[in-house]
Amino acid sequence: MNQATQKDSERDTECLLSQNVRFEKRMERLQDLQRELFLEQQNRKKEEFVSPAVRLGNFWYFSRNFVGKPYDVQYRLPVIADDDWNPPDVIAVANQSEVKGEEVVFDANAEIRSSKYFHLQDLSISNDGELLLYSTDTKGNERYAVHLRRVTQSKPLSDVIPDTGGACLSPDGQWVFYLVLDNQMRPFAVKRHHIGSSIQEDVEVFRENDEDSA
Repeated sequence: MNQATQKDSERDTECLLSQNVRFEKRMERLQDLQRELFLEQQNRKKEEFVSPAVRLGNFWYFSRNFVGKPYDVQYRLPVIADDDWNPPDVIAVANQSEVKGEEVVFDANAEIRSSKYFHLQDLSISNDGELLLYSTDTKGNERYAVHLRRVTQSKPLSDVIPDTGGACLSPDGQWVFYLVLDNQMRPFAVKRHHIGSSIQEDVEVFRENDEDSA
């Protein structure tokens, strides 16, 4: 980024921040109305919705939402046999508290904790159903921290990749591919991380040198 572009970027940032302050001040008197409308919208939602089950490897995956919770909870059921391609009818039992044999894969609501801001960006799982990748933004800057954990364990792995533009897990659960952002929040490169290694050892596998295409 040249000096002129950097100055323009700084002016734009100052302008946006001042506009945000002005907006919040003008909208302050409507906070009660905003809260009322939000609660009304939540109350209009179905009490519970269950997605159709989709098979990946030896499991059927599905999700369920709950009133008052911003994120769906991800579940799975074991496949009965290798040639079992008839999905379980999880929708038919949507009014029950749980489906027999179900296992919670990921509950983003439990990750929010005391965060003032939380956004879940990516969620992927290895083909063998052992490893889970998820990326979150807890600052509102659209830079996502990538986390990994074993599905059967609640504690995340030590691998944490900060400030990405998004990520995905390789099907074999050995690698993470993630977007690298520049100072203007544009993705310009893809890096590969070997799970269990230091992020300092990550390898760049693609770079877009044309700024107009980034």
